[in-house]
Amino acid sequence: MTDQPTPSRFVLRKGAIEGKWMVWDRQLRGPARLDHGKAAELSEEDARKIIKQLNQTYEKQ
Repeated sequence: MTDQPTPSRFVLRKGAIEGKWMVWDRQLRGPARLDHGKAAELSEEDARKIIKQLNQTYEKQ
């Protein structure tokens, strides 16, 4: 066993459009999926909020 922290499942990545961001799902190897679609083409602030919510949700499972 190591003392290294487990990387978060969800991370912030720059989108293809300048100034837009996406929430990347390391498990699915693509943009995170939400009820209303994919977590892409977001402001950085919105993407960070989504990451925080998703990480909290999936850490509890």
